[in-house]
Amino acid sequence: MPERFRHPDAPGLPGAPGRSERREGSGKGGQAPAPLPSLSIGDAAGKAAAAVPDGKVESLRAVAQEGGGGAWLAVVLGPDGVRHAVTVSGTDGTITGNTTLGG
Repeated sequence: MPERFRHPDAPGLPGAPGRSERREGSGKGGQAPAPLPSLSIGDAAGKAAAAVPDGKVESLRAVAQEGGGGAWLAVVLGPDGVRHAVTVSGTDGTITGNTTLGG
């Protein structure tokens, strides 16, 4: 496909947004992306925010869940300014971890 018809995020364009620059060679031994959890991102955000009283979700991403499957990892900011790493089960929304970050 000619360059002028290629989307700017298309693979093969160095430095394009969303493109990962891998340096491991053939890709063998690299980690596969975490499977997408069955729990919706909106439900996960609500559960994560509720795990910290008056918390606000700053970020949320899918991660591999121990034992297989996917989970959600949220960074939740508490009203006291403390950030929490909150892990939400990707299947049933159970809070499986809540750890303070940065001391």
